[in-house]
Amino acid sequence: MAQKETDYIPIWFWIIALFALVWNLMGAGSFIGHISMSHESLLALPDTERKLLMSYPTWIEVIYALAAFTGVLASIGLLLRKKWAKLLFIISLIAVTIQMVYSIIAVTSLETFGPEAVILPVFIILAGIFHVFISRYAIKKGWLN
Repeated sequence: MAQKETDYIPIWFWIIALFALVWNLMGAGSFIGHISMSHESLLALPDTERKLLMSYPTWIEVIYALAAFTGVLASIGLLLRKKWAKLLFIISLIAVTIQMVYSIIAVTSLETFGPEAVILPVFIILAGIFHVFISRYAIKKGWLN
């Protein structure tokens, strides 16, 4: 009797799904740390960094939360083998792209911190693209239901 492809999910899928969860939990932790920063901690930052953080509008904080928490939920969905993980990864990718583009362009972090300020945002966006690709691939293979 031939084994169906959906009966066997390779170990690399589970490793990627676990890594996606850890990655997105770090993003959620970063968001929580960002919004819960005490006034004393904010004052302890270098001037340029403090001004940058204080210049973020509320709507970008909402986008940041959306990116972080939909990423966590999508990762959980991936581990649970649910198709809705793909939609949440797409929402997270759109939100993180808006957040990162705003951070680089509108807040002038590029001018403040130099070209190195682009490396992490680009990497974060690429990770989001990868998560969408993996969830799409898993749906195609029949691993998600």
